[in-house]
Order: sequence, then C-alpha cells, then structure tokens
Amino acid sequence: MNTARDDNFEIEWHLLDLRYENLRKHTRSAKSRLLISIHQNGLIVPVIVVPKETNQWVLIDGYLRAQVIKDLNRDSVKATAWDLTEDEALIRFYSCNKTRPWDALEEAALLQELMTRHNYSQADLAHKLGKSKSWISYRLQLLEHLPAFAQEAVYKDNISTWTASRIIIPFTRANEEHAKKFVDYLGDVNQSSRNIQKFYEHYMQANKKVRQNMVNMPEAFFKSLTASKSEISKEQLWKIKLKNITKELKILQAIFTEIFYRGECQTADLIKPFDQMRCSVDCLSKSIEDFINDKTRDKRSS
Repeated sequence: MNTARDDNFEIEWHLLDLRYENLRKHTRSAKSRLLISIHQNGLIVPVIVVPKETNQWVLIDGYLRAQVIKDLNRDSVKATAWDLTEDEALIRFYSCNKTRPWDALEEAALLQELMTRHNYSQADLAHKLGKSKSWISYRLQLLEHLPAFAQEAVYKDNISTWTASRIIIPFTRANEEHAKKFVDYLGDVNQSSRNIQKFYEHYMQANKKVRQNMVNMPEAFFKSLTASKSEISKEQLWKIKLKNITKELKILQAIFTEIFYRGECQTADLIKPFDQMRCSVDCLSKSIEDFINDKTRDKRSS
C-alpha cells in the first residue's frame, strides 16, 4: 500500500503539532552537522506528517530537521503526508527506520506513547512490532525505574542509555540526591562509561564521608584516576600481569576435566594453543634464568 501522497508541500509552523518531539534524542553534533547541510543544500529529505484536523498536521518523523529549519528562520518546512492514523504511522516509522538505530530509552518512550495515547496493550505491541513480551516489558521497566533527571541527561546526550540503566538506576536507589548531583556534573564534563562505572564502584565501597566528598568534588576522583594510570611503573605492571595470568591458569585448571575426556576428538586443537603459550613462558623463563646466571657470575668475579 502506498502510504505517502504524491507531492511534497510546505507546512507553516502554527499548523504543526509537535506532540512526539520527545520520542527521539538528538545530539549536539548531529544538529550542528544538519544545520550546515541544510544551510548549504536545503532540506533534502522532507519531514513526515499525518493529518490531524483541517489544515492541521502531526509531525511523526523529522523533529531535528524541523528544529534546524526553524532555527534558520524559515517560515515553513517541507513535508510528506502519510495516509495513516497516528499510531499506524508511529509503528511504520519505527519498523521502517533506516537512518539511526533506536536507542532502548527511545523505544521505551514509543511504547509508552502507544499504550497511554493509543490504548495498545503489551500483547498488542509485541504482535505489531514483532517483539517478545519480555522485550516489551524490559523497556517499559527501564522507563519506569529511570528517574526523570537521568532520562533528561540521556536525551541531552550527557550520558548513554547503558550508563543510565546500569549505573544511574542503582546509584539512585543508593542515594537519589547524590545520583542527581553526579548526573548534573556529567552535563558539564564528558567522562567515559568505564570511568563513570569506576566512580560508582568506588562510591559504593566508600564510607559516608568519602561519598559526600566524591559527589561534591567528582573531578578530584577522575584526576586521581588519570594520575594512577599514568604513574604505574613497569615493575607494578609486571606484578599485575603475572597475577592476572595466575588467575587465568587457575580457571584453566578448574575446567580441565570438563573439556579433556576420553574419546574427545578435539584434543589436538585444544593442546595447540596451550603449547604456544608454554613456548612463550619457556622463552621468558630462559630470559629470567640467564639474568640470574649473569648476576651470579658478576658476584663471583667481584
């Protein structure tokens, strides 16, 4: 079925309903790139709308494009109309999107709109979107448990959805005031998900006083984290790596009987990488032995 009308047309801003503008997040870098593109080449891809009332339209797809066009002081935006209801258009927009993959939080917001505004059940959504009921449930729970300040931070691109779901949700359960203060800090300073996770782990292991200091001066923690990385000596690295190797060997010993058993036809393939590792160990052992022997000879000669 052809859902689009034949011709693109211009829609003035006062005729446009922006009720779904919070469905998708837009990064500052994406807006900057689009601003340059539209300024140089005009709007190449029209926004998608569906009819609301006489001469009234609901914007379905193209909120960032519309925002950039408005920032450029244009009186109207070029659009294509779909002959669908709002809910049908939203489902089509999600299913046929080929530009940017939907973030989990965006999917959760879409599900909530379809349930609250258009009276879909979770079973209806699973069927319409071709998803499992557990997939639907997980995303709705994400939206339910994620505090408003964290949702806002995700949409402002201050934190990732992974950070929000894996770190900020449990952080909020521990201390909502501290979590909000930390998220506010991340709005001004870029930190990797790994560093944020380290901050949270350290926070959870700290006492009350240290926790308060961490959220009051988070930059001090991240500076110390950077310093500790740069100041590690080769001697320390040697010890750390050997400790890690020892742990890995213990794991291999534990699973040995599960993978080496009588009649196993893959034995040669399993032993080959072990022999390669042992060869590396033998080379390192010889270097250590030569060093010890040289040192002993030096002592005797002196």
